[in-house]
Amino acid sequence: LKESIITMSEEKHVGFDASMEVPSPRVDRIAQTGRYDRKAMRARLAIEDWLEEQLIDIYESDDGWEEAEIDTEEVMDMKAEEQLGFLKEKLKGAKKQDKVEEVAKELIERLQHYSANYSISGKERKSVQ
Repeated sequence: LKESIITMSEEKHVGFDASMEVPSPRVDRIAQTGRYDRKAMRARLAIEDWLEEQLIDIYESDDGWEEAEIDTEEVMDMKAEEQLGFLKEKLKGAKKQDKVEEVAKELIERLQHYSANYSISGKERKSVQ
């Protein structure tokens, strides 16, 4: 096993063949990925902030809206025809029921736009987290 890349001496030390080159990652690709990730995170945060403002408005309080617990990740993973019903059910405790459907539809639209521009599948999103 002379030609082996990894060798083990009698002293039980591991040695690596110095002639083997390991390709280094491209710095520019890493930088682009970082910019993309930050841009996607800012877009996602903007949706979350918008949603919080809307929930405060339709619940007419700064703390009652927290019971809605809307997970935007869960909404994005749903089929389009299930999203509106799911959101209406989550928002049934809101004081301004006349605005619930409007807020739900706007959230769905924003999440669809987000998915279209920063598209990664649900499986990929879960593996990244």
